[in-house]
Amino acid sequence: MLYDIGAGEQIIAATAHADYPLAAQKIPRIGNSLRIQLERVIELQPDLVIAWQSGNPSDDLARIKQLGFNVVYSQPNTFDDVAKELRLFGQLTGHAEQAERVASKFLADLAKIKQQYSNKTPLSSFYEVWSRPLTTIAKGSWPQQFLDV
Repeated sequence: MLYDIGAGEQIIAATAHADYPLAAQKIPRIGNSLRIQLERVIELQPDLVIAWQSGNPSDDLARIKQLGFNVVYSQPNTFDDVAKELRLFGQLTGHAEQAERVASKFLADLAKIKQQYSNKTPLSSFYEVWSRPLTTIAKGSWPQQFLDV
């Protein structure tokens, strides 16, 4: 999202698996879903820490916030949330105009897709996440929202 709004060059560090687009693979890694290297955060002195609330270690994030860093949580649960976060990140990074364009285009493209399929007969489906134990998706999950559209 930060790359889409023109703020990719402002990223000074990331955690593992933050590897899209290709340019993001060159960003230094300072942790993963289990642990964040707090000493690296202190060393880098970021103006802003954008954290995935359910995907980053909550105790590390609490400590980062306690150390006085500005932590903003990212947890888009719906398509509308994606647009809201694009706009928020644009405001926080000085790229509000580009973020507004990207968010508006995202919502317009989504509306177009919904319109395109609005009169189609819904298909029944089963989305398998794991086979053992057999696990599927819950209502409101991202795969379910994609299927609904």
